[in-house]
Amino acid sequence: MIEGKDILIVSTLGLSDLPTRKQRIARHLSERNRVIYLEPPSTSLGRMLRPDLPKPGIDTTNHNLIIIRLPDILPFGLKTPIIQQINERILLHYIGPILSELKFVPQILWTYLVDFPGLYEALKPELVVYDCVDDHSSYAGLRSPRFVNWLEKKVVGMSQVCFATTEELLEKIKPFQQNSFLVTNGVDADYFIQHPKTRPLDLQDMPSPIIGYFGAIQEWFDVELILQTAKANPMLCFVLVGPYTSGIKSSLNLPNVHLLGRKSYDEAPAYINAFDVCLIPFKKNNLTLNISPLKFYEYCALGKPTVSIPVKQMLPLADFCYLYDSERDFEWMIQTALSEDGNRNQERIQLAKDNSWESKFQLMFQKIEEISKLDIIENS
Repeated sequence: MIEGKDILIVSTLGLSDLPTRKQRIARHLSERNRVIYLEPPSTSLGRMLRPDLPKPGIDTTNHNLIIIRLPDILPFGLKTPIIQQINERILLHYIGPILSELKFVPQILWTYLVDFPGLYEALKPELVVYDCVDDHSSYAGLRSPRFVNWLEKKVVGMSQVCFATTEELLEKIKPFQQNSFLVTNGVDADYFIQHPKTRPLDLQDMPSPIIGYFGAIQEWFDVELILQTAKANPMLCFVLVGPYTSGIKSSLNLPNVHLLGRKSYDEAPAYINAFDVCLIPFKKNNLTLNISPLKFYEYCALGKPTVSIPVKQMLPLADFCYLYDSERDFEWMIQTALSEDGNRNQERIQLAKDNSWESKFQLMFQKIEEISKLDIIENS
């Protein structure tokens, strides 16, 4: 157990976004340590396009967990080294006085973001942990994949311990840090099992069967697949729960497709419980096929059948889900899942329990304890 330390977590997501590994490790560590959670900065260009973005500042969720929303930085920082270095100075100039005022000296820097290795060096933590959950170079936007990979290599090189959620990510970082370990995503199965699951009001009059998705509906979501399948199967009710863009809404303007927008994570068990079949309908590419399927385990926690693209980590779990390669397969898999008699539900629930966040975090802490010679671990 890591205990009594000042830990700075650099994330790619806001703490209040739909919870993933990043927010969960922050909350877990804050139970026994002081934690500052740095939310990712926006660029000045991003602010112009989305003036509703949160402004820089500090929030305290509890006495042990503080959120710092970073100031805007310059665009093109992931394409141009000079701009990237200026951005590091902007962030250090902002963070430094806050840390001094809080008397917070980072003993552990735990990062998910590779953008600012110079900032991490300047903070002089005793231990750097890089938790690699994304292939940062594969994302679209104003970035150079080659430069992003170079930044990641620097972060890996300065880290004492690295983790990766998939074999592919592990293979990418292991040559630069031998103390790199595979730790896949997990789930808080008890949260889903024990949470109230009263049918949500906006599903009260929804006809069955409900084919559902709970999560962000972004550029990786296969809108065209849902559109064509919904057109061909008007008796199926597609319910998509999560934030989406106006373009996606106009593309899915069908009577049997329901975009319900963002819901709190507290509502996730109720919505997923109302689904007859759950979906992971992503576009197939290097990024999506190599994810660690957090959403799958959340669906399994309620015993639900999942129809998904053939994510590599799900291939050995094909007995618990339905993996499709084409639009025709997708329709057939949905119909096959609907015909289930429920005899696999308990096995899915057990699969979720076997992949708890608690077990994943304990493995990470164990590896840190084995590798670190800095006496940062105190056994309780």
